[in-house]
Amino acid sequence: MFLHSLRARIALVFVVLMLVAQAAAYFVINSVIVKNAHRGAEEQLALAERVFEQVLRGNSEQLTQAASVADANFGFREAVATHDSKTVASALQNHGDRIHADIVMLVDLDGKLIADSHGGDHEGAAFPFPNLIKTVAR
Repeated sequence: MFLHSLRARIALVFVVLMLVAQAAAYFVINSVIVKNAHRGAEEQLALAERVFEQVLRGNSEQLTQAASVADANFGFREAVATHDSKTVASALQNHGDRIHADIVMLVDLDGKLIADSHGGDHEGAAFPFPNLIKTVAR
């Protein structure tokens, strides 16, 4: 009986149209918000990637400079040439402390360990990271 009056029918149509309009607006706005969120996340990831690459590049340059300093040190070179393992280990420890390295290793051209900053007796052992040597050689 309620829907028999004209006012009730108009009110029902009006309410249904409002609900349809609100639902359509919700889906459109939600779609736009999701797309913007994805775009923003992608931009932030791209920015973070560039910053991370710059940090890695800076660390690489710092390590290269530290290796050059060690190489230019006459006392270090003499200790390596005379196979003075204690002096070499001490020099490696000093250079490692300067660059905040956990361990510094000296490797010959054949990939054999000459000395490390921990002073262990590893002379002649295979270098545990052969891929690093290949990467540096490239």
